[in-house]
Amino acid sequence: DVVPETVRSEVAAVLGYESPEAIDTEVAFKYLDFDSLAAVELYNRLCQLTGLRLPTTLGFDHPTPLAVSEFLCQKMAGEDESGAGDEVAEVAVEVEVA
Repeated sequence: DVVPETVRSEVAAVLGYESPEAIDTEVAFKYLDFDSLAAVELYNRLCQLTGLRLPTTLGFDHPTPLAVSEFLCQKMAGEDESGAGDEVAEVAVEVEVA
């Protein structure tokens, strides 16, 4: 639950809300008055917090705070939406065996 709460806090900060509880994690960013500048700021904050290399289209590809949280969890687990993380792990095992 740390990742969703962190994303929620960052969205609240970007939008100037006093409290993260004001952010419904299932409401689309476009209904939260997110614009391209807010999307860039959220992207920058999450890259800095996580140390991950994230897509610049993060807020558009994942249109809710919950969707962004789920994506971040996948990235931190070494996966992406296509399951490429699993393929990389399989290749690594094959290289070690060979």
